[in-house]
Amino acid sequence: MQPQVLLVEDSQSDAMMLRDALEERGIEWDVTRAKDGPSALAALEGALPDLMVLDLSLPGMRGDEVLTRVRAHAATAALRVVVLTGTPNPREERRCRALGATDFFVKPNLPDGYLALADSLREHLL
Repeated sequence: MQPQVLLVEDSQSDAMMLRDALEERGIEWDVTRAKDGPSALAALEGALPDLMVLDLSLPGMRGDEVLTRVRAHAATAALRVVVLTGTPNPREERRCRALGATDFFVKPNLPDGYLALADSLREHLL
């Protein structure tokens, strides 16, 4: 059975680059995409994924608020959550880690950077 990943990303191009990188690395995951915070929380009510990849800048509800709600709910409190952001900010990283992020990455600007991100995400499921 393939690992289940909930990708919470409003950018179609970023979501596609990550999916392409996973495919290129031969990582076979069943990826479900949510485009905003409320949709991510609704998706978690259905089936619990093995990993959530969560963008910070989302419409409707910021990623850090989604993370706070995930950690506050008993059914999702232990879910591995990897936070992505488009802007490097050490203070934001410390804040997300304090909220319970499993890991924190700055979104790559180039497709090769997504390959490295895919490799790092695989490590979270091994």
